[in-house]
Amino acid sequence: MNVSEITKAIVAVYPSRQPLMVWGPPGVGKSAGVREASRVLGTKSKTKDNSFGFIDLRLSIREPTDLLGVMWPDASKGLVRNFPSSFLPKAGRGILFLDELVQASTLMQGAASQLILDRCVGEYVLPEGWHVIAAGNRVSDRAAANAMPTHIKNRFIHLYAEVDVDSWVTWALEHQVDLRVVAFIKFRRALLHAFDPQSKGEAFPSPRSWEFVSTLLKTWTSERALLETMIKGAVGEGPGAEFCGFLRVADKMPSLEGIILNPHTAEIPDDMAALYATVTGLTGRASRDNLASITAYLNRVSDLGKPDFAIAAIKELSVRPSRDGHSLTQTRAFIEFASKHNHLIA
Repeated sequence: MNVSEITKAIVAVYPSRQPLMVWGPPGVGKSAGVREASRVLGTKSKTKDNSFGFIDLRLSIREPTDLLGVMWPDASKGLVRNFPSSFLPKAGRGILFLDELVQASTLMQGAASQLILDRCVGEYVLPEGWHVIAAGNRVSDRAAANAMPTHIKNRFIHLYAEVDVDSWVTWALEHQVDLRVVAFIKFRRALLHAFDPQSKGEAFPSPRSWEFVSTLLKTWTSERALLETMIKGAVGEGPGAEFCGFLRVADKMPSLEGIILNPHTAEIPDDMAALYATVTGLTGRASRDNLASITAYLNRVSDLGKPDFAIAAIKELSVRPSRDGHSLTQTRAFIEFASKHNHLIA
């Protein structure tokens, strides 16, 4: 399942409160998918204050007593009482996210197991509105994961996160990831996530590390050479060098504003990297007001023997709202554009 599908699964299963375990390699977006599900559920919340909580417990840095609570003598009643930790929810609705579950010790996993299935631990009872979701890396990823005991495995529905470039591109455009990063991933799809557990290198490309690169591009004010070093430190030497080369070409792409103003005469780049950057930039800026200009330009690109760019644009524009929040699929420009290329769309 891609991360978007996992988000949908979490939202769909919330009414049953059935515990889910999300598996996947480092950086694939497991935690981001769970957070997005919490945001979606929050928008659907029907509580008076419209609130929906999210508690992220990194179990790999916790001790069993953090969940089991502290035993303390109550002299007035002649017994020992259990005091649960303050970070556990007391009321309301939300997701209790047990991240890095398999990176935790077997003792910690055991402490969490009662909370996962029975929704209680010691004297603590998880409020009805809270849903337990866990996530972790696979043992094969060599990410310090421990084997999950069989009795704990049987307490979950297991989901497996995989990388899907198309769904990531849709997500990236919605979350304002730098358009040059999005264009590069469309150009070099294999580099969205290239994790090799046998590699001795520290950095590798992943959805998480490309988001780091996007942040660097948006905030960088120092010299270009240092930026390229930072990029390589985020995604690895080889992928970083490729992206920096792509940047040098993409920076020479035509003005997007100029294309929108003069779609019938604006330059169409010969270089494929620059063309990917240009088309991605246009789809990222599409609105009901400028879509006719954008599709006119994309028609010219298609007529030059490059229809793949038009097809990719149709798919991206059809699954997301425009920048002004309105659907683009019901506009005359989109309908005419999609109709012209209908025979090429599977």
